[in-house]
Amino acid sequence: MGPLHEHLYSKVVILAHLKVADFVDPDGCWKWSKLRHYFSSEILDYIVVCHPPNDTLGNDTRLWRPNVNGRFSIKAAYKSIVQFDVSHVNTRWKEIWNNALPPRIKHFLWLVMHRRLLTNCKKVRRRLTNEAGCLICGGSQETVLHALRDCWFATEAWMKIILADCVFIFFELDLTEWVIGKVEDMVRSTECFAVNVCETNLKGSKSRDSRAVMARWCSPNHGWIKVNMDGAANKNGNWSKAGMYYGIYLGIGLKGLEDLLGGAWL
Repeated sequence: MGPLHEHLYSKVVILAHLKVADFVDPDGCWKWSKLRHYFSSEILDYIVVCHPPNDTLGNDTRLWRPNVNGRFSIKAAYKSIVQFDVSHVNTRWKEIWNNALPPRIKHFLWLVMHRRLLTNCKKVRRRLTNEAGCLICGGSQETVLHALRDCWFATEAWMKIILADCVFIFFELDLTEWVIGKVEDMVRSTECFAVNVCETNLKGSKSRDSRAVMARWCSPNHGWIKVNMDGAANKNGNWSKAGMYYGIYLGIGLKGLEDLLGGAWL
């Protein structure tokens, strides 16, 4: 509506010293007879819904009208400047920002939803390159959806985690539904399976006797000679190698032997 002085009758002169309290009677009600002298009935309809000044309610305070709680905020100021329309808000953004994902992944999904990834198609529009095709599969257009899903390299990765009965729908969705709508439902069962496997392995490892055993060389008993031997061979079986070590009960090595054999002996 704006300031009240902009809605005065054209021929009416209002005194500069008048205050809002001067239009309130001793009972705390508006002086309608006096207000009708200055304003039209349309303006009075706005005034009737306003409470008259009352000392018992405390001092007047400044309120920020665009915000429902009367407090100023950058968000409310931005909405007021750009004439933000709540009815046109894409609620799918909340599914990204309210998700318990790392900030980097949220930002990446935000770029994907806005089609801001620097694909070859984007580079051509910005005159950074003359080739808009995919460098991996040779596709004619490397769009965001092609880079993340439709390229054969990405498709092979998705096929390993997508359920068989969801493959057709998965590759037919548009970008928005693919990122937010159906992908979460299709991959969820695979994620649950992976979580169950991890939990099962974790429970199994806790129930086992997990004693640490140190592997080291031990000297033989008194009067004994200990022989340690090991060997290896290649896959073809035409080359092998053996190592041998002799030791007495004090742990002193008597002789080391390393020999190259003509044939596999393992």
